[in-house]
Amino acid sequence: MTPPMHTANQARCSCGALGVETHAEAQFIIACHCRACQRRSGGAFGAGAYFDRAAAEVLGDPREYARTPEAGGTFRSYFCQTCGSTVFWTIDDHPELIGIALGTFETPLTGVAVHSLYERTKLDWIALDAAALHSPAGYTDAT
Repeated sequence: MTPPMHTANQARCSCGALGVETHAEAQFIIACHCRACQRRSGGAFGAGAYFDRAAAEVLGDPREYARTPEAGGTFRSYFCQTCGSTVFWTIDDHPELIGIALGTFETPLTGVAVHSLYERTKLDWIALDAAALHSPAGYTDAT
């Protein structure tokens, strides 16, 4: 039996110079409310879909910014050298995954499990679906 074909998920920066294409299904979506993701995204929280890194192809030449997150390890953000949009990131402790910023997808993702992390620093006016996995900090204390 032939495995099912997955539609390509395409993500691009604002100017189109940097992108990622993956033929895998998203494994999960993270809504991260930590202060570092708020700063990185310039928004109320960072939102990204995680995919099998081996199934992702980077299109273009990104610039990298590495930082140490609250949980430790190294978080590497990749952004467009022209427009500055963050398109994707990797976490050294999870080399098998690539996170792709939700707002960069050509077609919005649907039907993917959502994990809401670091809710202790979530802005009060943010309301999330009760079906999401909720955590005051990282995965270790998720409910």
